[in-house]
Amino acid sequence: MELGISSALKTLFEQLGKSFFISGYLPAALFVALNQYLILSERFGGRSVALFASDFKLGPFTGENLLTVILPLFLGMLLLAFNTLTIKFFEGAWKWQQKTLFRPWMSANQERCQQRYGKLVILRQEYYKQLARAAAPAAEAERADALNKITGLRLQIQQENDRLEQIEAMPSLPYRLNRVRPTALGNTFALMEEYPYDRYGIDSVAIWPRLQPLLPDAIKSNIANQKLLLDFLLNLVTLGGILGMEGIVLGLARTPMQFALIGAGVGSLVVAWLLYRASVSVTATMGLFVTGAFDFYRGLVLEKFGLTQPESVEDEQFVWLKLEAFLRRGEGFKLPPRTKPAAAEKK
Repeated sequence: MELGISSALKTLFEQLGKSFFISGYLPAALFVALNQYLILSERFGGRSVALFASDFKLGPFTGENLLTVILPLFLGMLLLAFNTLTIKFFEGAWKWQQKTLFRPWMSANQERCQQRYGKLVILRQEYYKQLARAAAPAAEAERADALNKITGLRLQIQQENDRLEQIEAMPSLPYRLNRVRPTALGNTFALMEEYPYDRYGIDSVAIWPRLQPLLPDAIKSNIANQKLLLDFLLNLVTLGGILGMEGIVLGLARTPMQFALIGAGVGSLVVAWLLYRASVSVTATMGLFVTGAFDFYRGLVLEKFGLTQPESVEDEQFVWLKLEAFLRRGEGFKLPPRTKPAAAEKK
């Protein structure tokens, strides 16, 4: 029995998953539909494209609807495959972007970061230097000296933070110059990554893959939903930008000049910009869930390594610094022995 088009699509989307349908197929389908209505429309000087004859048939699809259905599937899969690269592009994460395409914004953000957070960064660098001294095997006098300096530095850091909060209640840039990005999206991600290190001495790159599987399902679901919404918005921004450039270039090139098409292209770019700003807000919300996961569940990672979470933040930072050195470089780190299962002890 031959399946109908709706049944075939339903089966296909069930196999590909909700993530593909929402973040990949829907933006691609909208992009293809707008191209057919605007770019290829004869009313705007275009020419319809028929890749398949009207009598061509592929399962439940005919030549008339095959392009409309299959092309969004193909584009959606490309969007899914290039998801990481898309995010990195809008972050401005690549050096070539920072030195060419986004150079003015990169320079402005770096200068603002240096002026605003330069003193705080120096204080925090010295703070973690003294933490490392206190955590390393050393004479009692040297450890006491390091702890004494830590107390003084903590007070100076608090005073500097109070000053900065008078300028900007919520930071828009990371504190460290090497984390600064030329775009708002990139700086929002940088703030998310910087948070656990500034609070607990946790390197998010090393610890997050070990923390994420231990999170409650509700937390993982919240983060996944925000990530799905972010992918959906960035894919719309990407395709909206392409559609906008198509409309402007082709509107200018066609004879007679198509002012309506040019206007649609400009409108598409404006909508793409608004969607980009929305994606920054979504990323900030996702960041709250991620940083909250470090706040409430980081102890689960220590527990899996057989470690207990110290009572003071300073002592906990010692533990994380040692554990991360072990994970990254294999440096010696004394782990407590595993507790034997009860059944094994009876034997």
